[in-house]
Amino acid sequence: MSHEQQIQHSAAVKIQKVFRGYTVRKSVKKIVSIRTEVCEVERRLEDTELDSVRGVDCGVKELRKVVTRRVIAVQEKVDSIA
Repeated sequence: MSHEQQIQHSAAVKIQKVFRGYTVRKSVKKIVSIRTEVCEVERRLEDTELDSVRGVDCGVKELRKVVTRRVIAVQEKVDSIA
């Protein structure tokens, strides 16, 4: 490999490192944002005693199941990105 080719190769490697770093930081920011939202939803659910509501327990349980399935689906998407 000539000196010029080595310089070009080194420059290409540096560009790739910078780009990968950028994409990792961008992904981490998205994940942190999602985590913050999930924590907020979790806090709201803990603040609300949904199980103590009489007469609508069935509906509440079904709604919780739907939300849980969606959270798991989002988690699987995040895992597939990583």
